[in-house]
Amino acid sequence: MSTWGSGLAGIAHDDVLQHLRMQGHHSAWLRVFDENRRAIRFYERRGWRVTDSTSLTSFPPYPVLRRYERDLADVAA
Repeated sequence: MSTWGSGLAGIAHDDVLQHLRMQGHHSAWLRVFDENRRAIRFYERRGWRVTDSTSLTSFPPYPVLRRYERDLADVAA
C-alpha cells in the first residue's frame, strides 16, 4: 500500500480521539484481532492498553478480537 508509513493513519487516529474528547468522552475502546501485530503496535504506541476482554468473530476461522482502552485526558483539545 502506498500510504503505509506515510503518517496518514496517525493523523486520522489523533483527529478521531480529539473529536471524541471534544464531544465530552473521557475514554475510548476498540477491538483488534489478536494476530494483527501491525495494528497492535500502532495502537500501543499511541497509548492504548490491552484488556483481558476478548470475543470471537462470527465468521470462520473465528479469530479472537481483543479489547483495548484509551484514556482521553491527555488528548489535545
